[in-house]
Amino acid sequence: MSRRIRKSSILPEKNLPDETILFFSPEAGVTPIYVAQCVVARTLKEAGHRVLFSRCFEVFERCPVMDMYQLPYTDGAEIKAAICLKCAGASFDMLDEYGLESFDLRKFLTRDVTSKYQQALLKLTDDLRQFEYDSVPFGRLSMLDLVLATKISNFEKVSEEIRLAWLKYIKSSLLSYLLIDHVCEKFSISRIVHHNDYSIMLGPHMAARKHGIPSFTVAFAAHNAVDLRRSSRVADLVWNKFDQHEQAWPALRDLPLSESKLKDVAHDLLVRVGAKRAHT
Repeated sequence: MSRRIRKSSILPEKNLPDETILFFSPEAGVTPIYVAQCVVARTLKEAGHRVLFSRCFEVFERCPVMDMYQLPYTDGAEIKAAICLKCAGASFDMLDEYGLESFDLRKFLTRDVTSKYQQALLKLTDDLRQFEYDSVPFGRLSMLDLVLATKISNFEKVSEEIRLAWLKYIKSSLLSYLLIDHVCEKFSISRIVHHNDYSIMLGPHMAARKHGIPSFTVAFAAHNAVDLRRSSRVADLVWNKFDQHEQAWPALRDLPLSESKLKDVAHDLLVRVGAKRAHT
């Protein structure tokens, strides 16, 4: 596996094909999430589209797989290496099973991208909520990950430990933005697809927006501590869609629910009061 990972850092083609649908997926280690994307990608491929997955290996300081394994924000280098190796292996295995192609993001860590990344980090503010790059509020975009992981609610004055965690989310989101911005400048990308609205996904979403490229979110239904039976595809950010649902509530609240749907709602409430999910 280590040899295959080393070899994959070399892009096999000089250019990506035109009108490529790019799946930004730095979370193969979270199997249900990756499988959901593979199903969508395989469906698109069978419909005649050119589909390509991005794959990373030790590129980002923080990702959903590291959060899933509760990797410590300090130290943990050995554990992180093992997590990245396991994640890369899952990526190769599942993409092979679904007959899907990929490229390694390390190939695009060019001198120009690295320079922009380092220059941007020099402008980090004391109040990380104010940090922006290319008018993208990375400091605020990363707050959701921080809340889910640490449950803090006061961002005016955070501990050094929380600040370190926040910085890792900011750096990962910023780097994902710069990498996909570079890919969009160099190649003909027709769509970008990612899973959920974690800050590392919002970087590519904002890069797509910068280039006028449609961006789609693949997500599972949020109830019952994430319902893996039901997935959705949204031509927007999931949280924006939730806002639209809230605004539609006055028009929908008098419609009756079936008994099965009512049971789903009740079960979801019990799951939440039982603190069995990160959103509680």
